[in-house]
Amino acid sequence: MKLKWIFTVALLALLLVGCGTSTNNKSGNSTSPNYDYENITEGLDEDGQFSFKLTSEKAVYQVGEPLKIKAELSYIGDEDSIKISHAASPIWLLTTNLTEDHQFEAAMNEPLIFTELKKDVPFVQEYQFSGGSYFEGAPGKPYSEELLMKMAEGKFPPGQYEIKGRTDFAIGEDIMTERVNLETSIIFTVIE
Repeated sequence: MKLKWIFTVALLALLLVGCGTSTNNKSGNSTSPNYDYENITEGLDEDGQFSFKLTSEKAVYQVGEPLKIKAELSYIGDEDSIKISHAASPIWLLTTNLTEDHQFEAAMNEPLIFTELKKDVPFVQEYQFSGGSYFEGAPGKPYSEELLMKMAEGKFPPGQYEIKGRTDFAIGEDIMTERVNLETSIIFTVIE
């Protein structure tokens, strides 16, 4: 009886391994590496007070189609609300063209700001391209001002992209204490 039970478990394990799925591109017409698509990702801080979610409505967009991507920062702690301090926004959304290895960084454009987060009411930020010009020593490969302007107009060239969402804020009014840095990312493709 024991041998029959072991044989059944081994057979089930073998079947599960054999039925695995793959995300490799089988069409053979792609010159870029194929990344796993993540349309919704979420992270929590160590203390379980904050949730940070990044969402893309679709895994594939057409060139020129508006990107439906948003980030949500929620306070889920014990208080009714909490005050945070941050620069332009507590959320940064950075863009990378994975196909061409172009990384577009964002710059801070405002001084210290205070925001009150109510419990379970998300602070929502819609995606807007905010990349700056490439400079020597910046991460990724160099890109032209023409490419930068196209992307600023929402005309992303075909390829795979990653939007990396980051939070950077402090709890309370003192920006130097108790900083909360969460990070998550999503990957999508743009096609002709």
